[in-house]
Amino acid sequence: SVVDCVGGGVRRLCWWRCILSRPPLSCPCAVSEIVASRATDVPLAINRRQRVPLDGSANPGPEDTGKRRKTDTPPGVRWFEEGGGTVLGQNPDGPTTRHAYALQFRSRNDATSSPDTSVIATLAQYACHPTIVGPGTLQSPDWCGGARGRIAEVTGAPCVFLQGFCGDLNPTCHRAGYDAAQHSGVDVGDRIVASLQDATAIYPSPLAPAEQHFPAHPPPDLDTVIATSPLTARLSGARPASILQTVRETTQLPVAPLPSVAEAEAFARAQHAWLRDVDPAHARTPRCCAVYAAELVKKAEQHAAGAADARGMAFTTHAMRIGDVVLVGAEGEMFSEYQHTLEALSPFAMTIACGYANGCVGYVPTASEFQHGGYEVLHAHVVYGQHQALAQGCERAVLQSTASVLHAARSLPAEVYDSGFALAHDTYNAIGCASDGSIYYILSSEAIDIGARMLRLDPRTNAITTVLADLTSVCDDDEGFEAAKRSVHGGGTRHRLYGGTHELLVGSVFHIQNCSAITFA
Repeated sequence: SVVDCVGGGVRRLCWWRCILSRPPLSCPCAVSEIVASRATDVPLAINRRQRVPLDGSANPGPEDTGKRRKTDTPPGVRWFEEGGGTVLGQNPDGPTTRHAYALQFRSRNDATSSPDTSVIATLAQYACHPTIVGPGTLQSPDWCGGARGRIAEVTGAPCVFLQGFCGDLNPTCHRAGYDAAQHSGVDVGDRIVASLQDATAIYPSPLAPAEQHFPAHPPPDLDTVIATSPLTARLSGARPASILQTVRETTQLPVAPLPSVAEAEAFARAQHAWLRDVDPAHARTPRCCAVYAAELVKKAEQHAAGAADARGMAFTTHAMRIGDVVLVGAEGEMFSEYQHTLEALSPFAMTIACGYANGCVGYVPTASEFQHGGYEVLHAHVVYGQHQALAQGCERAVLQSTASVLHAARSLPAEVYDSGFALAHDTYNAIGCASDGSIYYILSSEAIDIGARMLRLDPRTNAITTVLADLTSVCDDDEGFEAAKRSVHGGGTRHRLYGGTHELLVGSVFHIQNCSAITFA
């Protein structure tokens, strides 16, 4: 399928089950070009965490339980959609995301001399809840379907939609119906298509993943990452050998303690009362809450009897690097500020945040939003069936995990070279670059009666040749084989190589003249 051309991992990064605008098609062509673009001033999303003051409270927080003035509460808001001075509504002053991203995969027909390319597929990302159609439907792609269809129509190729970090973002025309959803989606699609006119090429040659990747070094501490400028953190324009690389990391997010038995029982009574009084036609939500409440009481009783409650919630972060662009997936309804922080800290030229990736643990608020409470902070874990809400320290854990996968995705992959020296050991080795542009390196030996070996790698052909099969021969020491296998390689000038050996405090210095007469021109 089209998705398989760019790696099966992309499929798992998508929120929607039906992510293609048409059935998967066979794609035997190779990807010859990948371009990336960023559309600005996309006006669809608005922050939905509306601040509503409590009576008698100038600075409402999650501990406040007072009644709100009815004139301040939007109509139709349910109990679990409010709390601590925040309700689901619109907050024009809150953080929002007004840019979208696109990755487009293209192929060139090598059988002709035409420079024209054809589009294989487009990945499009924007952060906004798909809630324009409203609750009166069983299934709809909402505005995402309109955007995807528009991009596919213009480009003549399938479009895959990636949802951004939209945990606190709703459409400005929330619950406005089908026509509004289609119109909004087409507008987003047109803006993304327009941005592709000025796209930047991130991949100019056929896709060729590296044969092997080695684990990256441990990432720097989060404080170090935050203090480092993205420009200086970038790899100074170096291009990794592999165009495609994936990495993931699972961490534990801190959670709040379980409620007491009395608190759980009071919550259960409230849910049963709600179920008893509600219209049977709208009993689905209160029925689910009543079932959840019964489970919560059981958990609280087990904890009171000595069973341990959960100390953390498993949370997995993913990164997929395509050239100097990285897609970062997080398995939650991430608040939009996570995306903004991620884009600022990332060492990549373009960083595309993908929410709901490979699962969803629920809403993941930022640290500054805990004091304001609201549905996402206080009650959403109930809807997700979690018995413990996330705690204040989750932002730092998320950012540390994100910094880790970005660091790993940035690391250069290694290629394996066989030097043909079965006795090579990794205790004392050396490597250097000589004036002829070749890499000279020395491998120590496991055998006590066989000296170290010097080899040459030609980066232009990747060919490896042996310069000295036994370094003992140049050490001028009848008993030098032990010292010779512990070697330090120095530098090189025209036709000469310099190096040294060491064995405790006694060693030898050597140089090789007229190297061209040994193994290379």
